[in-house]
Amino acid sequence: MSKYLITTGGGLGNEIISYALWLHLCEQGKSPLLFLRRNLLNGIFPNAYTPLQWTNLAAKYICFYNLCSRFQRFIERTFNKRVPICSFLPYEVIDFPEWENYQFLWAEADRKRLQKKLYFPKDLDNRNTSIIQKMEDTQSVSIHVRRGDYQNSPHWRVILGDICEADYYRQALGKIKSIFSHPTYFVFSDDIEWVKQNLSLPEATYIDWNTGSSSFRDLQLMSHCKGNILANSTFSLCATLFSKVPNAIHIAPSKWLNTKEDNLREKYLPQDWIVIDNNRPTFSLVLDCSRNRVIDLNLKKQSFDDFEIVTETSRAQGQIILTLTEETIKCLQDRNFLKSFLLKTYTDEQRK
Repeated sequence: MSKYLITTGGGLGNEIISYALWLHLCEQGKSPLLFLRRNLLNGIFPNAYTPLQWTNLAAKYICFYNLCSRFQRFIERTFNKRVPICSFLPYEVIDFPEWENYQFLWAEADRKRLQKKLYFPKDLDNRNTSIIQKMEDTQSVSIHVRRGDYQNSPHWRVILGDICEADYYRQALGKIKSIFSHPTYFVFSDDIEWVKQNLSLPEATYIDWNTGSSSFRDLQLMSHCKGNILANSTFSLCATLFSKVPNAIHIAPSKWLNTKEDNLREKYLPQDWIVIDNNRPTFSLVLDCSRNRVIDLNLKKQSFDDFEIVTETSRAQGQIILTLTEETIKCLQDRNFLKSFLLKTYTDEQRK
């Protein structure tokens, strides 16, 4: 199967990267299809190619492809044998971020091609124009802190939350201070109060006016900074993709997803970026050594695998410490036990 159908249901950052992949494959003569479930691009970028209209047929094909893909993974997991079911379908669905490698984003030809197609409208208001001027006149550093849906939605918190916490930003700020003699900070966040309470940023400028249909302006502003501290978010990743500053400093987290199979650092980040090690597991499972063989089989089957196993609580590094009692061990027979436990924990927190 050599035909591709590129799609995403995500926000602006996911759409930009999916669009860049479509451009990349078009340049290679692959003639891919591009369906964006929300299509935010055409409302922002005046020269963007209009993706194919989202239709029931496209939705049904993608749904059917995903069902086949899940069935294929189930067969491979159960029988430890590769069964290429999806290869018999006419189009391979690339639902962001499933492409094997996004390093093409940083190739000069690909970046120029993307920036030619997606350029920001010039009708900036006075505040944004003034901020850009200040960024160009100083050792400007953008700090993107994303919490919002990463904290408020139990579903997204399981996948993306509690990753770029205060310690990550403090380490990143330490790197910045070792590079810039007089850094000027510009904060972009959906939770500015958290930033003020957890990070010491004297005389920082907090950008809080680009909201709703104008929120893309934050992306535009960040692209003018001489340094960028990223969240585990494609929104801040795209700010670097559109960077107006040659040799800008980019600082990013090593961990992007709450899973042991997180390979987004390798997929996304160029080798010359500064990477902060923020790899802390969600769970620390405290386990009696004598039960290792019994428990190991059930743990390998868990749908949520961002955990470490320790024999003493004092060695735990995880955000949640769970002692495996006789009752818990029985629960592990359900492969969704850890995920369900986490969802319930986050939902109960919200209700308090």
